[in-house]
Amino acid sequence: TLTVVGDGPERPLVEAAAAARGDIDFIGPLDHAGTQARMRGAAVLVAPSTWHDVLPTVIIEAMAHGTPALGTEMGGIPYIVGDGGWIVPPTVDDLAAGLARAFTEAGSKSAAARERYLSTFTPSIVLSELIGAYESVV
Repeated sequence: TLTVVGDGPERPLVEAAAAARGDIDFIGPLDHAGTQARMRGAAVLVAPSTWHDVLPTVIIEAMAHGTPALGTEMGGIPYIVGDGGWIVPPTVDDLAAGLARAFTEAGSKSAAARERYLSTFTPSIVLSELIGAYESVV
């Protein structure tokens, strides 16, 4: 089942798809704790961005839970995902193929997703890199 959490301008289309299919569950917006719980229980987080998102933190949050991510090759997504998931072109067909692959490989990517978070995105690492960037500018 594809579970969709969140809200946005395409909500009516997502609700209609969920109503017409038994394999899509539209949850809608959740609070932070609810969203985190859904990420912890997910096999894969899908970030289907079609624009150049520089830092989609939802991917980092998922990887912190050991949830691998399927993302598009847009913006910073390939860097963030690294070897903690899968990257595909931002098309419907490529996302569908990527989702099928991610579904079968999710269990084998969980540890890599968690390690990617621990080696690159913990608060202490990010803060240290940010301070280093500021010091180099000064």
